Amino acid sequence: TYAWYERFLTELLESGYTDADYADTLEPGEMIVRHDIDFAPRKALEMGRIEAGLGIEATYFVLLTCPLYNVFYKPVRSALRELQSMGHTIGFEVFDRVDVDELARDAARQAVTKLSARPAPVRTISAPSSRASGST
Repeated sequence: TYAWYERFLTELLESGYTDADYADTLEPGEMIVRHDIDFAPRKALEMGRIEAGLGIEATYFVLLTCPLYNVFYKPVRSALRELQSMGHTIGFEVFDRVDVDELARDAARQAVTKLSARPAPVRTISAPSSRASGST
């Protein structure tokens, strides 16, 4: 639940943890707060509000091609912009079997067609590999 998530983050902060960014070298006592938005951008927005209220800046990865949401749909774009306005980073989630250049070209074509393209800089990309150990 959202209440549990807020308590969890509060306990981490009270234990001395601080948030870090992917661009930083992770030091002891630092944490990277990241989310894959695979299902519900609006729920991610609520999590982002909790994090921002605690002074945490997280990274949210979105899927450009997802059967459950469309990043070009106005309410989804609004949610992502609101996350950014709170200091969170938005990145693209891609997989190792994807031609990233073709994905970028397709995304650009969709953006021009659907949005009359507005700049949306991305600093971070999540690229889970099926060859890597651990969970993705």
